[in-house]
Amino acid sequence: MRISVSHEIIHRFAPPARTVNQILRLTPLSFDSQYVLRWRIDVDADGALRETEDAHGNAITKLDLAGGFVLAGPWGNVASANITQDPSGIPYYSDMMFLNTLRTGYVGSRKLAAIMPWWRLRGMTDQDILSIFAYLKTVPPIHHRVDNSLPPTPCPLDGNVHGGGEGNAKPGASQ
Repeated sequence: MRISVSHEIIHRFAPPARTVNQILRLTPLSFDSQYVLRWRIDVDADGALRETEDAHGNAITKLDLAGGFVLAGPWGNVASANITQDPSGIPYYSDMMFLNTLRTGYVGSRKLAAIMPWWRLRGMTDQDILSIFAYLKTVPPIHHRVDNSLPPTPCPLDGNVHGGGEGNAKPGASQ
């Protein structure tokens, strides 16, 4: 027996959201009495879908590129960086800087946070790394200041507490 399921979630924000950290818990699992042939999640938004697992082993899909997702570990709390081309992200990166960052784990003289698995990417070819960077350049810029060198403060954009959080304003609010 085959079952087809179509599910639609529509989010409308007034004013429109400028950044969203969305975790989708929609992915079914295969087990003895169920085998998933195909599964797809499409979004009508700018960003990238990332398949991962939550702390309980549940499959989740995350939509994120504007940063601000707080990761806790033995290194402390670190917020993911905004890797869009907005001035609050990485518009100043050149091809060579992006390559060197993924090869060495340093952005100039600043060491990347321990959570960033640059060592897993450093063995990629220059062409593969530059393809990733070329894709990142196509993602529309999203203004979201995330700075792990600053004390964590509440961020009105994503609801998280991270460095630079208070420097962000809700869309439509004056700064």
